[in-house]
Amino acid sequence: MVTDVNTEIQVLSKNRFLIKRSQLTTLKLFVEFYLPEYQDLLAQLRQSPYPLKQLQEISKRLYGGPFGSDRKVDMYRDTGIPYLRVKDVLPEGIEQDGLTYISSEKHNELARSRVLPGHVLLTTAGRLGTAAVFPEELGEGNITGHIVGIEPHEDINPHYLALFLNSRFGEFQAKRWGHRTTRPELNLLEVGQILVTVPPRPVQDRIAEIMQEAYATRQAKLAQAQELLGGIDNFVLGRLGIQLETLADKKHFTVSISRLKGNRFDIGPYANEFDAMRSTNGTWVSLREVAHLSHQARIASNTPDAEFIYVGMSDVSDRTAEVRLQRLLGGQIRANKTVFKGNDVVFARIEPCIYNRKIALIPAEVEEALGSTELLVAQARKGVILPEF
Repeated sequence: MVTDVNTEIQVLSKNRFLIKRSQLTTLKLFVEFYLPEYQDLLAQLRQSPYPLKQLQEISKRLYGGPFGSDRKVDMYRDTGIPYLRVKDVLPEGIEQDGLTYISSEKHNELARSRVLPGHVLLTTAGRLGTAAVFPEELGEGNITGHIVGIEPHEDINPHYLALFLNSRFGEFQAKRWGHRTTRPELNLLEVGQILVTVPPRPVQDRIAEIMQEAYATRQAKLAQAQELLGGIDNFVLGRLGIQLETLADKKHFTVSISRLKGNRFDIGPYANEFDAMRSTNGTWVSLREVAHLSHQARIASNTPDAEFIYVGMSDVSDRTAEVRLQRLLGGQIRANKTVFKGNDVVFARIEPCIYNRKIALIPAEVEEALGSTELLVAQARKGVILPEF
């Protein structure tokens, strides 16, 4: 509902609210764009003593990557010019392990989406609204159509800009502008509308410096953690009396008919290594004997104004068992979603996430959460096994 009265947004009930006509924009007429929580965050943003400017005002240029016939799988190379995809853009910087490349010829053909050091990259689909600065060591690169490149003016520190876009105030604006009837997505015009608090350059530089130091410390600790994780298999298997490294790769083996009854008939589940595991010390049981495999699901959009804790596949880290908890409104969560709670173990059911070991323990304090249906849920049976184990 729209009102001409000179008041701030008025919440009439859980599902009804009033806004001033001056708050409307012809760019977005979705009800979700004007939700009270978004208006509250905008009001907080305007309390800053520093100027509030649109991203298009503080940028020399906003540009997108190629779509359709300009982007084909066969253009990818093992070496050449870095071609950045959504997975490569992280808050702490560009993930350089596993980068894809294109030839110099293709790069020149896609000159419009050429990326240089100091440009800020913002993801506009999939993982919406993540920003990172393109680093000096990569020289130059190119971007997919699901990323927008930002060339900021000289009075804008690119690391400060990326930090702001990754903050709560940048995140909510990306979600707000990215709302669609299908999946969330941002276009160039909408990216340009995002508001940024612009303090003097020395203030930006100091904020960026502090955060860069924090990211560097985090990366150093992650490297130490990865080194420890590299030996975790041998540690766990050793404590369990399993020595898989001694297995021979047998081309032929037999399986008793009793193991086949009611089970799968492909070779994988009966490979030699599993037989070796069964022959080691200890008692082996199936997962369903120690955990309940939950199939509970819910359609959050049935309660569009309710807030949910949400975990997508990208929120579960590879190998480290870390999990990020998002807070989304029901109206922002599409389709049927898996339900889980604290101390549930979630793990990937699809490739390549299975091999990346996307497995996590949901924090105990979570009363209820929703997650991607690409995640399976195991609830440890009390008195039988510890969820941490």
